[in-house]
Amino acid sequence: MNTPGKARIPSGLVTFFLDSTSPPAGWAASTAAGRMLLATREANNVGVTGGEPITDQASPTHDHLFNTTTAVNEKPTDDVECKDNQGFGTGNDKVPLPSSGATAPAETGLPFCQFLCCEATSGEEDAAEDDFPPLSVAFFNRSTPPPGWSLCDAGFEGRFVLPLPSNAVGLPQGGTPWNPQAWPTHVHGISGTIDLGDLPCRGAAGDSHLAETGSANVTGATDANASPVVPYLTLLLCVKNPNASSRARVEFPFGLSVFFQGMEPPTGWTLAPGSAGRFLFALPAESNAPGAAFGGDPFSGAVEPVSHKHHNTTKVIVPVHLSDIPGGDSYHLGGAGSHTLPPTELAGIELPYAMLLHIQPEEA
Repeated sequence: MNTPGKARIPSGLVTFFLDSTSPPAGWAASTAAGRMLLATREANNVGVTGGEPITDQASPTHDHLFNTTTAVNEKPTDDVECKDNQGFGTGNDKVPLPSSGATAPAETGLPFCQFLCCEATSGEEDAAEDDFPPLSVAFFNRSTPPPGWSLCDAGFEGRFVLPLPSNAVGLPQGGTPWNPQAWPTHVHGISGTIDLGDLPCRGAAGDSHLAETGSANVTGATDANASPVVPYLTLLLCVKNPNASSRARVEFPFGLSVFFQGMEPPTGWTLAPGSAGRFLFALPAESNAPGAAFGGDPFSGAVEPVSHKHHNTTKVIVPVHLSDIPGGDSYHLGGAGSHTLPPTELAGIELPYAMLLHIQPEEA
């Protein structure tokens, strides 16, 4: 049996290694650690990052600043309104109580997995040939494709590669592409009520009464998210030319994987395990869990947008006297104290994706 030769690897190729926590010889850990890889065809986008890297198996989160107004009723407590067990009346005027702060962080709900991401540092810079099969698709940390490779078509620009789910039809793309230098934002509305409860109070004539129970309407909105919903590193995405040559029975580094623009793996290659239907993160620094899956359930076919909302831990303070706030009269108010604001309304997230096979060499 012939001993296979070492595979020729183009310089600057960046890819995922399965079941590895350290780079093989001739490779270095990519600066993508804790980030997803975003595809570009533009040299000036290569190396552009967004957001902060995740830690081990931590779904990315984001939050928002917000402003709300809580509209409360005035509660008269004069002799006429509040004696002889008549209870407090409800005034016709609403007094706005403003609140602001930051929402609690929220996850996207999308499915992820993490693998070591490495860059070829001793590859064949100017070699006319390499040993990846034709129609292989890979990221490159360089400004132009290597010999025998071309830029992926324009449909891949600003998308994340999603390993093909088991029941997907074709190699679909979806979502609105990202501009790496101006990632998209979203906002949430805020609406709901808070229960003002009962406040023991003494009327002007000396009789004890409880303020009326009831609720107050809360309205508002968040600012746009100040960071992208997933952290990313932008790299050139290239496809090996369909008529390019490659050698059979060569030895690739252990655990190497690549993407493929076809519906079946090429000869000598097989599907990479554990990644189908999950977006790929580069293994975070200090992680010892390559291949770990986290986030939502993997997509089995078509990709559906996921929705999320943010809870609020900020409280609106309702003063005992409305005179304590601008525009209020000297009335007592039911529900004096602090009340947690309602959560935000739902907002959808759909990462821009391009589905491809995720493959690795078959064992010799």
